Amino acid sequence: MLKAQEISVPQLHEHVTDFTNTLQFSEWRSLETQLKRFEDSTSTQIAVVMIQSLQGDDITDYSLKIAEANKVGTKGKDNGLLILIAKDDKAIRFEVGYGLEGSLPDALCDQIIRNEIRPRFRDGDYYGGISAGLDAVIKATKGEYKAEGRTRNNVTNLGSVLLSV
Repeated sequence: MLKAQEISVPQLHEHVTDFTNTLQFSEWRSLETQLKRFEDSTSTQIAVVMIQSLQGDDITDYSLKIAEANKVGTKGKDNGLLILIAKDDKAIRFEVGYGLEGSLPDALCDQIIRNEIRPRFRDGDYYGGISAGLDAVIKATKGEYKAEGRTRNNVTNLGSVLLSV
């Protein structure tokens, strides 16, 4: 087992990278097409990375390393979003570039994870969770997604959430 500091940072070549082989090809292609169209129409770049485990690494540190190494977002606009899913750890993290913080604040990201992604992941529907999460993110960048209710314990500064099942 690798120690946390030995986990390599992947080089991303697509919008969706599934190192767990969870997504079927048609699901991957659908997500990839959706994100390519969104990037082409807005210049906002979203990358989704699904790994098996963080192997003890901190999800915040690891997601930041991936985002920085791959320069997620448009140069000069810092309008990228990395969604990191650690499947076996049941954890997810939204790493939001400064250029998107106005439309994707931490509290809204928390709501998207809790209301859109997590319920589907609990049912084993990873494609449905990612797709619903991306739909919500895209709506949020257009000012069309509104968070409902309160976050757990009224916490408003959560960028990562453990996906207890």
